[in-house]
Amino acid sequence: MKDDFFDDNVNMTTLFHLLGDNQRPNLSNKEINDMCLKVLLNFNKIYLDQKNIDLFDQVCIKKYKINLTTVLNDSNIYLNEIEQYSENQAIWVELLTLISMLISTNDNYLQVNFQDNIKEINKNIEILDKVLRLKLHLYNKD
Repeated sequence: MKDDFFDDNVNMTTLFHLLGDNQRPNLSNKEINDMCLKVLLNFNKIYLDQKNIDLFDQVCIKKYKINLTTVLNDSNIYLNEIEQYSENQAIWVELLTLISMLISTNDNYLQVNFQDNIKEINKNIEILDKVLRLKLHLYNKD
């Protein structure tokens, strides 16, 4: 006796089957790396401004008791060399988590003057969050 419930040839459209491959978008490693680089490029534009550097340092000191440069160095993240880490997902996950936290800071200067960069970062991070299952919302709580 054959059990049709476990037969892969049966076209079942139950909720359980619909959740399978359709629950998150699939991207190639190259697409993921390109999105990570877009996030980094936009973040670097924000990070060039001294007011933002000071703001990010304050956020890191409040959360980690050390400034942003030390946080990055302790994680072996060097923003000027990040492209060489394109195959190292652990570095990208760490950096994306940190960037997500920093740009979510409720600061008028940051949000007004770098609105386009933040919008682009958020768009890419949202996609990467789903694809890589980062669960960034868990890290952005104070």
